[in-house]
Amino acid sequence: MSSSSTPNDPDVEDAFFDDEEVGGEPLWQRLLYMIGFWILGRIAFALSIVSGAVQLVLLFVTGEKNAELLSFSQRLAAYTRECLAYITFGQDDKPFPLGRFPAREDVNDDPS
Repeated sequence: MSSSSTPNDPDVEDAFFDDEEVGGEPLWQRLLYMIGFWILGRIAFALSIVSGAVQLVLLFVTGEKNAELLSFSQRLAAYTRECLAYITFGQDDKPFPLGRFPAREDVNDDPS
């Protein structure tokens, strides 16, 4: 009684490491990148929340939005979106630091 694939069969182990590819890279490598970009995306999200709180304090103190902080916050939000898109297979291009940091997306330039 012989089995066509055993737990020590090299073909079974190689299926995960070599044959499966997504976006031109092995699946195990994509998994490692996904974990890394999940961590970086969470950090960017947390920084976005902090920058929103700082923007609120500045708005109370000065009565107007800080343009530099607003631009930075928008770039962080775009970066978080890129990380999520990579993790959910919405894009194959790797976000920063392996790609470019996103430019400011002009969501709303109304200063009021």
